[in-house]
Amino acid sequence: MVEEVTGCPKSTFMQVAETVLANSGRDAPRLELRVGWTQHTCGPQMIGCCALLQLLLGNIGRPGGGVMALRGHASIQGFDGCSDTLP
Repeated sequence: MVEEVTGCPKSTFMQVAETVLANSGRDAPRLELRVGWTQHTCGPQMIGCCALLQLLLGNIGRPGGGVMALRGHASIQGFDGCSDTLP
């Protein structure tokens, strides 16, 4: 169905899904988003899907888990470069 709706080949989708799953868990629970997501016409949908994915993977509520808005400099809302949650 993903291939039908998005045009993304099933093999590519499965590779991305397996990569996300393999890199999820206690050691690397967070997904980071950049300015491009918030500036995109479908940004709210992508960020919502990212949050839902984190919820399904069990990464919400873990230390360092969830979705992190990572920005390039302090004058944009979000990451200020002073977070103590970064490695």
